[in-house]
Amino acid sequence: MKKETIERRIEELVKPHFNLLTESAMQYSVTAGGKRIRPLLVLTVGEDIGVEEERLVDVAVAVELFHTASLVHDDLPPIDNADFRRGKPSCHRAYGEGIALLAGDGLFFLAFSQIAKVREPKLFEEFSETAYKLLLGEAMDVEFERQEKEISVEMVEKMYSFKTGALFAFCFSAPFLLKGLDHTFVKKLGEKFGVAFQIYDDLKDVLGSLEKLGKDVGKDVKKVTLVKKMGVQKAKQLADKYYEEVLEALESEGLHRTFDFLRNLKKMVEER
Repeated sequence: MKKETIERRIEELVKPHFNLLTESAMQYSVTAGGKRIRPLLVLTVGEDIGVEEERLVDVAVAVELFHTASLVHDDLPPIDNADFRRGKPSCHRAYGEGIALLAGDGLFFLAFSQIAKVREPKLFEEFSETAYKLLLGEAMDVEFERQEKEISVEMVEKMYSFKTGALFAFCFSAPFLLKGLDHTFVKKLGEKFGVAFQIYDDLKDVLGSLEKLGKDVGKDVKKVTLVKKMGVQKAKQLADKYYEEVLEALESEGLHRTFDFLRNLKKMVEER
């Protein structure tokens, strides 16, 4: 039911109004599928602490729009040069690089307009900080690849906590902000979950296939990753450790629906 609500709202938002290719590219990218893990997390955490779903839907949708925008830009030739995303040709393969760049921008702007509708200054501030952290994480990802000096494990993990962890941290935090509760603890949990999530993603780039994942694999050959720094086995052990620590913390804090959601999600996260 939650996923259907998210899909309906997304479809309403990205319906083309001006017969522009950019609008079509935005719609193409954000309705191409995906598990909607991030928006579902927002709604599930909110359910755990008693925030009405209607107050959270705009936030959940904004998160998905923002995430999709980052994927559209990631896939562009100057970054990852990916041919497929979510089982379909990537946005720039379907519409061209210029339109894909505009579509990514459009989804970013639309995400901020959705957050603004919530009329909660602290939430808007946190979302803005999240956006900048994601940018810094992506910059680290690109620039580490081009540096000749050795990049430490700690710096790679910091990059993960920004480029993937920041948005998950916001998903964990948003319901707490709307409820007027301290979000410091859950924000840290979201970052840790994001690091584990990114390690699993890196492992799939090494071990997975296009048919199974719906996106290009083997794109991390030149990238600096924890899998490269630590090896497959140790990286997997670290991801498992962080994931279990997040689950234990959720259970101890009484966030039982979120605990169940992430526990049931683990196999899919590892193998998606």
